[in-house]
Amino acid sequence: MKKEIASIILLFLTAQMLGLFVGKTLTDQSHFYSEFESLSVAPAGGGNAESSLVLMLYILAGAALLLLVIRVYHGVMLYKLLEAGIVFGASNIVFYVVLFAFGIPDYLELSLLLSLALALAKFVMPSLKNTTAVIASAGVGAVFGFSFDPLPAVLFMVGLSIYDIWAVFGTRHMVTMARELGGRNLSFSVNAESVEKVRVPVQPTPAQKRKGAGPKFREEERKSSLELGTGDIAVPLMLAVSSYKSGSLIAPLAIVAASAIALYFVLWYVSEKRVFLPALPPLTAAGIIALALVQLAGL
Repeated sequence: MKKEIASIILLFLTAQMLGLFVGKTLTDQSHFYSEFESLSVAPAGGGNAESSLVLMLYILAGAALLLLVIRVYHGVMLYKLLEAGIVFGASNIVFYVVLFAFGIPDYLELSLLLSLALALAKFVMPSLKNTTAVIASAGVGAVFGFSFDPLPAVLFMVGLSIYDIWAVFGTRHMVTMARELGGRNLSFSVNAESVEKVRVPVQPTPAQKRKGAGPKFREEERKSSLELGTGDIAVPLMLAVSSYKSGSLIAPLAIVAASAIALYFVLWYVSEKRVFLPALPPLTAAGIIALALVQLAGL
């Protein structure tokens, strides 16, 4: 397995495990602590299928607005401010729940300080991109999974996957957004790079050929990189957390495992073919199949 593929999968699994812990805590404790119920983001009730449609409309409107901003604004500061707001809000959920789970006093105030510190740190230290992206993805996926029942979560994932295919292969505006945002080193994706030495043939000169010299080789360094959007991390996590509402961790862990396997094949194909590929459809299919198999088995 290439280093960059292994790195992306490790980041993916880290976000899944962190998000599962947060989502499990929210689900288990929401009956006892009313403040957890206020974290729900379901627009029309988490058990209603209509809520997935409403959420899709929000996503489409947000994507259209972001694409418009990308076309008219070519600076950096606006995107960094947007990033800081998202990192602050999403990481605050993670810190809030984790500190609560471990019984840390004043967890509300401390979580605000930690999330503010993380957002400010990323603002001045771009190297924290993967760290903030993992934490933010965990927070978003956990809250969305906590907010929705499995059926609306599945419908939302299917709708988002169809949109992902259309946005990549149809209008290609997803490619535009990925390149623009990725080039600014923002926390809307995780990335991994590796450098390897390869032998490149050097053809002999005519004079060397007359002397019977064959091709020679020189060593060159080639960089290889892979990138995965935070949506491709948070959406499978949403289904995993949502499936925990049955009270068992078997379905969530099966969804995470299936999604990770699907992600490996996506990354391998992208790495080999050097193409831009929507990761969400295969991850969605793997997660839904895993959930269906667990339910059919009665686990």
